[in-house]
Amino acid sequence: MAPIPFACYGTDVELADKIGACMQPEYELVHGCFSLAAATTELPDSFAGNLDKADAASEPIGSNARAPRDQRRAPRFLCIGGTIPDEH
Repeated sequence: MAPIPFACYGTDVELADKIGACMQPEYELVHGCFSLAAATTELPDSFAGNLDKADAASEPIGSNARAPRDQRRAPRFLCIGGTIPDEH
């Protein structure tokens, strides 16, 4: 069975990468956002399956940043870091 794709929104790129590695092989980190501006523009497209812009993501975190366009996957859920301010 293929891993379940997910996205993350947090403030620490290194921590997100470690979380993605720890969740394998059941889950696959496909996209990461680390600012409100990036999250509001990139996550809706990613969840909608509009993955053509993945190579222009604000941070090259997740398998979609490295995958050819025909192998990119839309996330199924969002993992949110504990240090995100409430207003986000």
